[in-house]
Amino acid sequence: YRHQFGVLVLQVDATYDRMLGDLKDTLGINYATSVGGGLGILPNKSTLVGVRTAYERAYASGGHIDGWGFGPFMEVKVGGPLSISLEWMRFWHDHDAFGPGIDITSDRVTARAKFDLYSKPVQSIFAD
Repeated sequence: YRHQFGVLVLQVDATYDRMLGDLKDTLGINYATSVGGGLGILPNKSTLVGVRTAYERAYASGGHIDGWGFGPFMEVKVGGPLSISLEWMRFWHDHDAFGPGIDITSDRVTARAKFDLYSKPVQSIFAD
């Protein structure tokens, strides 16, 4: 969900992610669900930049791991309802199953292509 307040955009979302690489192979994390939100600014009518945060629960073979993430994002409207986005998030997880006081930190880069079927005109911080 997104709501625009002038040039500011507030977003709230829920995600489901399948894991690959070290998170799956080494730690046995299969998938994760998260609830988060972000705040962005529109420097022009086709670009949104901002930061987001999320609470995540990752499901591993030995149980689940809870954590928080934070990072920047950028989304660019390509044309019509199509936009592409790039996001980097750093997650911090505390998981006692690996031993007392062991924390897990992960960095993730996510690229998305989105179709926005309900698109409204946007306002930029610069006069056009």
